Amino acid sequence: MMVKTLNKGTLHITDEVVALIAEAAVSEMPGIFGTVPGLKDEFARVVHKQPARGITVYTEKDETVIEAKVAVRFGENVGDVCFRLQERIKHDVEMMTGMKVGTINLLVDQIVFEEE
Repeated sequence: MMVKTLNKGTLHITDEVVALIAEAAVSEMPGIFGTVPGLKDEFARVVHKQPARGITVYTEKDETVIEAKVAVRFGENVGDVCFRLQERIKHDVEMMTGMKVGTINLLVDQIVFEEE
């Protein structure tokens, strides 16, 4: 959770909000099929009725660290599409929250073959 002091109080931004912003960036990125939820995400979905995500957010030394497991579409250059995704997540989170994003770790967990 990030806490910012404002003129008339404080602002608390939870890791869940940052994960939602990152998930939106993933879903809008060309070449990325989506996130790949892990066992922890599936458990949270069943127990807490939260959507499965595949995104983990935590704070380390005043910097936000985002980890995402993603599926890349077949035929895409994995390095290029992941670099663009990192830039997009960083931009979106910093713009919407004012937080400094330190590290974005992406794990390509699947390649998705689609028939057109």
